[in-house]
Amino acid sequence: MVNGWITDILSNLSLVRLFDRLGFEQNRLRPILGQEYLTRCLSTKAWFNQHLLIGLTITFMSFALLVLTVWLWSENKLNLTEMIFVLTSVVSGLTWMGDLHIYLHIYLQDIQAGLTEVEKMLEPFARPWDITDGKNAKKLKVTSGAIEFRNVDFAYNKNKAVFSGLNLKIAPREKVGLVGQTGSGKTSLINLLLRSYEVSSGEILIDGQNIKNVTQESLHQNIGIIPQENTLFHRTIRQNIAYGNPKATNKAIYEAAKDACADGFIENLPCGYDSMVGEKGIKISGGERQRVAIARAILKDAPILILDEATSALDNEVEAEVSQGINNLIQGKTVIAVAHRLSTLKAMDRIVVLDKGKIIEEGTPDSLIKKGGKYAKLWKLQTS
Repeated sequence: MVNGWITDILSNLSLVRLFDRLGFEQNRLRPILGQEYLTRCLSTKAWFNQHLLIGLTITFMSFALLVLTVWLWSENKLNLTEMIFVLTSVVSGLTWMGDLHIYLHIYLQDIQAGLTEVEKMLEPFARPWDITDGKNAKKLKVTSGAIEFRNVDFAYNKNKAVFSGLNLKIAPREKVGLVGQTGSGKTSLINLLLRSYEVSSGEILIDGQNIKNVTQESLHQNIGIIPQENTLFHRTIRQNIAYGNPKATNKAIYEAAKDACADGFIENLPCGYDSMVGEKGIKISGGERQRVAIARAILKDAPILILDEATSALDNEVEAEVSQGINNLIQGKTVIAVAHRLSTLKAMDRIVVLDKGKIIEEGTPDSLIKKGGKYAKLWKLQTS
């Protein structure tokens, strides 16, 4: 059980980080690990006491039998053959006591090996993130949700720069769609905003606050995200939806699921909201997992929202249903949406087209189509 829980957390460690729930997971595991350790200790104690009692009994009886045998032999009431038989039996009994020590040693080694295995699995929890908060890091205070990338340089390696002098301003509560071919820098832009990576130079500001100078906990608390790969914890649907807001009421969970068009399939499950989704959500379809992720983001209600291919796993019919839930979700928020399917960006105020880490076009969807540039070509290719 313990190994399963730890594996479930490690397989979703990026999700734990994005929702800043490391402390929650540690507190959740601590009593389970304590109970596991206590159970193993009690089991060892009971096993040892039982075998010790048997061993002492056999030793006492063997000693008594040995004394009796010697006395009978001295009285000529026992022949040599009978005496050898008795002594052999006594030696066998005493050998059992030696075996007891060996068995106990092996059993304690098994316990130690099990605890060492758990300790190794817990190592990622004890190891600090690659990117740590500064000594004087303050909490991020989001008042309007303005975002600015100011002269940002970034490279995964020294030989190839992703961004060089990137400048991008997103107004409070503006909805911006990021468009571009694979490798254009869309995902890198999102990762930099989440501080999954540090900029090489330049600044990323939220309401005038450099995200490098704020705590990652407060940063992630103010950013909701629907990632491209929606993996779920091996827990109930209710727990997965409430992951971003553990204090949410059942009513709020149901409303979030309804807005994400997830309530229909959830209610048809054998246990409804208390149905287990399996490891990484394997017991439900990709589209259903995505709707659970959308419901989770709705419930978190962060002022800044990132949609990373939020409807990529949905067919056209279901996408139309979920789009209404997403439209409800983005109201009053600053939104950055990444999409290859341009039809999902209709509700955006502005489209930013990236190519090789540079902004080559930006404007409203209609104005870019009329312009006849890169966006217009992509739009024509998808709608033809």
